[in-house]
Amino acid sequence: MKKILFISILIISIVSPCFSQGIRGTWKCTEEFLGSIGFKSGRISGQCKFKKDGTFEVKINGRKSVSYVADSYSSPQIGKFKTSPSSHRLMTVRIKGTYEIENDSISTTVSPDGVFCYIEAGDYPEPVNINDSKMTMDLKDIEQFIYENRVSEAEGQTKNIKEKMLKFWQWEKEPVRMTKRHLMIGYKAMFKK
Repeated sequence: MKKILFISILIISIVSPCFSQGIRGTWKCTEEFLGSIGFKSGRISGQCKFKKDGTFEVKINGRKSVSYVADSYSSPQIGKFKTSPSSHRLMTVRIKGTYEIENDSISTTVSPDGVFCYIEAGDYPEPVNINDSKMTMDLKDIEQFIYENRVSEAEGQTKNIKEKMLKFWQWEKEPVRMTKRHLMIGYKAMFKK
């Protein structure tokens, strides 16, 4: 009986470190995972890297689709016209934290300082010049209004990613299932080689 107990303990002590070594490396984010965290639309890719030292890093980059309702404006000088801002914004999200594997489950810790987010708001519009015509001033005012809306929206998305979406990176004893090509962390994340 002692021999069976010793062999069981030996197998467990060998398998756990091997399992944590199997998770190490770079895993690509699946489209399903990116969609579940709000990055479904656009040309976006991501990866998660688990390092030997117990740290991990998630990087998400690309162009996020943004839907706009075209606004109609009218001016006596130029008549009616519509604005249609760019429908894709450059974005970068980086999450850094620590992980621990125990009994085929993973726990992570990510602080708000470990989350970096940049969402493009576009170029700052040309300011109104005193010598501009009324029509040009109207157009520049509209461009300024659109730019300020983009900045406000980008700031809101950044705040959401840093504060409200932390739960997507904080895993508490989530079961880990792994094949040669896929890594599934509970029902929260799926990655592929």
